[in-house]
Amino acid sequence: MILVLGYDQHELGTDPVIDWLLYYGADFVKVSMNDLLSGKIAYEIDVVAGDIYINGRSMQQEVSVIWYRRFYGEEMNLRIEKNMPFAKQLRAEIQYEMHNIVEHLFYIMKGKKWLPYYERTKVNKLVMLEMANRAGLTVPASRVLTSKKELNTFYAQCGESLITKPVKGSDYYEDGKNTYFIFTAPVTRQFIDSLPDHFFPTLFQERAKAEYEIRVFFLDGECFATAVLNANKSREVDRKLNNSKSETHFVPYKLPEEMEIKVRAFMKEAKLNIGCLDIIRDETGRYVFLEVNPLGQYLSESAKCNYYLEKNIAEWLIKHDLQYEQVH
Repeated sequence: MILVLGYDQHELGTDPVIDWLLYYGADFVKVSMNDLLSGKIAYEIDVVAGDIYINGRSMQQEVSVIWYRRFYGEEMNLRIEKNMPFAKQLRAEIQYEMHNIVEHLFYIMKGKKWLPYYERTKVNKLVMLEMANRAGLTVPASRVLTSKKELNTFYAQCGESLITKPVKGSDYYEDGKNTYFIFTAPVTRQFIDSLPDHFFPTLFQERAKAEYEIRVFFLDGECFATAVLNANKSREVDRKLNNSKSETHFVPYKLPEEMEIKVRAFMKEAKLNIGCLDIIRDETGRYVFLEVNPLGQYLSESAKCNYYLEKNIAEWLIKHDLQYEQVH
């Protein structure tokens, strides 16, 4: 059986794969964090035996493969009113309890086949850059800096061409009806001059002058690459700001074999069997690795390039489920 760990609500990367699992008649169960909270599914955990039963079925005995897709991150429906006594502390305590229960669930199921392995769902961007460099991929000069003096030196070393981005990754903030996103931004002399002498540790990178950008979806050794073409020289630094523009085009792309070998070597060292890699082909013809997201969105590239990646993911899950059944 296949266990899908995802959001309770609609999620662009999950639901299309579920559709294919239903089409193929696969034996699977989907569980969200809110399922565990709301009683929507019947489950119990036998701590001593190391098993979890969902709707009466033993996950230890019946599950062979687990697809982890944004299980954490969805707001928990805790049903705690704001005016309740100790509401803030109650919310924190319940979240902590659920975190430990889920960690135990992961421990119980650690011997199963995971896509990706749960401990690799949150990667450190700085560690990934170092690993990519060791695997032979070209990476931009990168520094975490805290002072204007250091930044001025690095700015000069990189030909006054830098960008800055969050270490953790893109996030968003909601303020009533408005939503604000964090994007990669260029570093200008005016920006540097506006900074205090010392500031919060911030990631700065050499800005690679892109001929075009490439999104690579990696699935267990296979690379599905999409080139993002935009002839507008004034395009934004962050690709996400260009995606909806009419002059932006997504086309299937074949990475050179040498590059695919390096990508596989990197993903092996990072212990990732799935992920979305952002790569730039710069004006000199170099392929420059930017980052990898184990849970990145892939549906847009899949649709525009007819890759049917959601179908590939479903078939991967079914194949490993059948392999397990044949062995056992």
